[in-house]
Amino acid sequence: MSYVVDASVVIKLVIDEPGSEQVLPLREHDLFAPDLMFAEITNILWKKVRRGDLTAEMLAMAADLFQQAPIKSIPCQSLADDALDLALRLDHPAYDMFYVALARLLDLPLITADLKLVQRLRSGTGDRNPACRVIALTEFQPGASAPSLS
Repeated sequence: MSYVVDASVVIKLVIDEPGSEQVLPLREHDLFAPDLMFAEITNILWKKVRRGDLTAEMLAMAADLFQQAPIKSIPCQSLADDALDLALRLDHPAYDMFYVALARLLDLPLITADLKLVQRLRSGTGDRNPACRVIALTEFQPGASAPSLS
C-alpha cells in the first residue's frame, strides 16, 4: 500500500516522541510527501533544539534519519494551484493543503497526526469537500482502507 504522509507523521519517524511507535509499520509502505516536508521538518528540528528538547548529538542523528527516510518527494510547484484552491475553500492553511493536493493527485490516503486537519477534511461537504481520504495516525492500521470523503 502507498500513502501520503505529512510532517506531523514524518517527524515521528526520526524523533522518538508520542506516536512514534504508530509510524513504524509505515516503513513497510511506499510513502510520498510534497518537498515542502523538508522545510517543515527542518523547522521542527530547529524548534526542538531551541527549546532544549534535542541535544546537538540527537539533532545530528535525527537529521541523518530524516535524510535517509524512505519518502518520495514531489515538487510543490505542481501542487500549488490545487493547494491554494483547497486552502481557500476549506479556510485552512495552505501548507497543509499541499499534502491534501498530493493525496488527491496520487489518489492515495493521507496519514496525519494533525487532528485539526483530520477534522477539517472530514467536515468538508458539497463544494468544500476535498475528495481526499484521510487517516488520523491514531486510527492507522496497516492494510486497512481509509474512509472516503467523496
